[in-house]
Amino acid sequence: MSVTPSFISQAIRMLELTRFLKEAGIKNKEIAHSLDMYPSAFSALMNNVLNELVKQNQKGQLTEEDIKIIFDQVNNVSELKTRRRIQDYIQQLETLKMQLFDVAERKPLNYIDNLVNNSPGEILRLLEGVYHCYYISSFGYRVKREPFLIYYDARHRTYRVRKGNKKSPACYEGFGYMSNNHLFTIQIAEKNTLSIDNFMAHFHLPPLYAETMEMLKGISISMSNSNLPIARKMLLHRVGNFSSLDDFNQLETVFFKATEGNDIEIVKYLRSQTSFIEYLPIPYPDYAPQDLVKENKVKELI
Repeated sequence: MSVTPSFISQAIRMLELTRFLKEAGIKNKEIAHSLDMYPSAFSALMNNVLNELVKQNQKGQLTEEDIKIIFDQVNNVSELKTRRRIQDYIQQLETLKMQLFDVAERKPLNYIDNLVNNSPGEILRLLEGVYHCYYISSFGYRVKREPFLIYYDARHRTYRVRKGNKKSPACYEGFGYMSNNHLFTIQIAEKNTLSIDNFMAHFHLPPLYAETMEMLKGISISMSNSNLPIARKMLLHRVGNFSSLDDFNQLETVFFKATEGNDIEIVKYLRSQTSFIEYLPIPYPDYAPQDLVKENKVKELI
């Protein structure tokens, strides 16, 4: 006697759903737990029974005797229980799938959570402290130095980052993580402003981590004072360990005049070469490669 088509369809659907959930990062034991099954029994059902059943069915229509033989070859899977509960299994897997979509809608950048959670704490601990942050400001294109803080937030179990303080013209806050073995990445946003600047920077760490790192050199991507995309060299110079926000808030933000800061190596470094790239919206009738020549001429004036 042939197997009812509905049972074959149920087997196919259960395999499809399980494959989808596993590709989405759900572990085998988590799927088994949701179905109230032991992980070993779940693996046997999927790999040795349903997978084999679908594979054999593609070669030709199975009989009830064929299906019984497949089940009999697996000790810890009951044919009767599987037939009785397979539709419930499918419904539960469908629910798990919908929950994944719900999470994806609420947290479309879940991979960042993974980067934050998997960042090595032993390296990030070396970075904790108060820094002077140097870069070319788009406000007058002068070297700017402002307070910068990296600290561990125990409540949220993340490394927090602050650029600027209560005395600064602008204050940014966000988080940091290791985007690879030698890159410390920060993502911060401007606070208390109608036009939010989302600011990202990558800082390269030396191959051999010292007990303390006095300076970090990186590249930032943000918005200029004209709300245009700008990439800048950024240097962090450690000035102390983090003790309290009160100490951090005492640091001043400084805009160096052309005659100031020439005795500071970092300031001299930033002044010695082009340390920013800014997109300039020239009003062309069209935008073609030859128009880039005009853009470079405007940059020479800066």
